[in-house]
Amino acid sequence: MFETSNPKQPFYVANKINLFPGDIKVLIKLYQPIVGATAVSLYQTLIQDYDAYAIVSDSQGIYSLQEELDCSLKDMFSALHKLEAVGLVKTYLADSIINKILIFQLMNVPSAQEFFSTALLASLLKEKIGAIKFHALSHAFAKELKRAQKPIKDAQDVSASFFDVFHLSQAEAITPSDDVKKAASENTGQKIVPAQVNDHSNIDWEFLKQQFEMYQIPPEQVTLHQREIASLMTTYNLNEKEFSDKAMYAMREAPTQYELNMQLIEERIAEESQNVRFLANKENPKEEKLDLSGLSHNEQEIVKNAMNLSPYDFLHKVKKQYGGQVYSSESYTVNVINRKYHLPVSVLNMVVYTCLTYNSVVSYNLAKRIAEDWTENQVGDAVTALKRINARKQDNHKEPLIKTQETKKTSYGKKRVEEGTDWSKKKAKVNKSVSAEELRNFFKNFEEQNGMK
Repeated sequence: MFETSNPKQPFYVANKINLFPGDIKVLIKLYQPIVGATAVSLYQTLIQDYDAYAIVSDSQGIYSLQEELDCSLKDMFSALHKLEAVGLVKTYLADSIINKILIFQLMNVPSAQEFFSTALLASLLKEKIGAIKFHALSHAFAKELKRAQKPIKDAQDVSASFFDVFHLSQAEAITPSDDVKKAASENTGQKIVPAQVNDHSNIDWEFLKQQFEMYQIPPEQVTLHQREIASLMTTYNLNEKEFSDKAMYAMREAPTQYELNMQLIEERIAEESQNVRFLANKENPKEEKLDLSGLSHNEQEIVKNAMNLSPYDFLHKVKKQYGGQVYSSESYTVNVINRKYHLPVSVLNMVVYTCLTYNSVVSYNLAKRIAEDWTENQVGDAVTALKRINARKQDNHKEPLIKTQETKKTSYGKKRVEEGTDWSKKKAKVNKSVSAEELRNFFKNFEEQNGMK
């Protein structure tokens, strides 16, 4: 993922694609609820920015995209990253003589059938627009697909073949001439494939499918649960072989062994993580280049651990520092938050750290509030997360995440309970300026008004 604060960063579009009416409908109805209107506008703008005759020196700065979209640089890159994630755009960074150039490669909008067959996209769309509208869209596109072609039943194919109509020498038919081969070579270009979800998980899905096929689990099951599998492997720092072994060990309790019971697999891996720490010798991800100035030594260590440890290893390390053990419920909570909010690993680790600064365990409700707050405020790295934690601790008048009538939350985990009045400490006030005659008249009028005489 690339982002820069330099609006003069040059770029160019590497290829041309055409949008047909059906593509635009899929883009607006299915992709726009996921990526947003700015991302859809950016995609269409990049299509129009392709120039087949432009050279590298003609590259414009990305400020031109800002001007066309009328948005900030941050919003433009946020839209670009969404397009990259769903596979509509691929971004490359190339070296030139003067500086680095961004290259955007555009992918064709897939059909509605391909979209709904992609479990990650379909699941995310359902979360965005709700089950009722999701089913309505699915039915509408399915009905349109059926209307586009009438089924052919009980009919024989009597179409003429090529050699029924045309004559070609046997030698030419078997081995094309050099002229034909040269023409084919000249007209070969890079095929533009439909957009595919870019999960950046570095998981060898084919190998994983082969592992499960050994246990008679069809490959379609892996594709169907790809999102949950990637989340579990990231959370517990598992490779393909480790995950398949643990999944099949958990599946021994399943009533059928031909489908992946992800809930059971998730629960069993979480239980196992309570007492077993996975010590597979894996290369830690490269540290992000973040500005750690202004942070204390302890805070810098927290940030570095958050950037270099898997969520479970980070949870284990922090709990060990506090003198506690990792419970299966905590591992389960971390995995659910990971799958639901798609936070960067370092930010997910900071959610764990924040929970443990308020409570002795990682509770789901608190982790959920923090994850929602950080998602809404686009917290994208560990340093920003730590600064937000410190700011919230210092500002007790911060707008609470959740309000109730009984309590007001001044922080992620602290409560301020409304106190009632202790009347035993209140003394009666006596007005000594009132005369005895005025008191007699007051009680006399009071008795008359209330019918006491």
